[in-house]
Amino acid sequence: MLFHDPHRNLWSMTLRYDQPIDGRPLSDLSLANAQAYLTNLFPGTQWKYSHAVGFEAVFTCDNVTNPREQLGIVEMWTVYSSPQDFPGQWVARLFYNDQRTQSVLIANTYEALLEQLPPGLFRLERDPSDQSHIVETWI
Repeated sequence: MLFHDPHRNLWSMTLRYDQPIDGRPLSDLSLANAQAYLTNLFPGTQWKYSHAVGFEAVFTCDNVTNPREQLGIVEMWTVYSSPQDFPGQWVARLFYNDQRTQSVLIANTYEALLEQLPPGLFRLERDPSDQSHIVETWI
């Protein structure tokens, strides 16, 4: 999973030890090989091992423009008004293409939620076929 920290202009990539890289699980590879894999995936970048969290290794990079664009991944934040899991709250959920992630923003007001969204996004109106508590999507 890719994550961007705009305050430090730092990208991080999480690789699971049990997911294959070039046909081999990360646990079979050295950290240097995993770093080389990321550097080859995003030419002109230099990824560094940061830390491990459970079954995941986290690598960081500060010299890449937007790795999601290089991979053809569209980041979308869907805004919800009072969804079932957060009644009375405003919620934005992050999707990559059509895959929902675990990233969630929560606020008491619509305006406060919008302040949490990353800068530079464009607003899309909700589709009439969307669930009723979906307000809009930002890409």
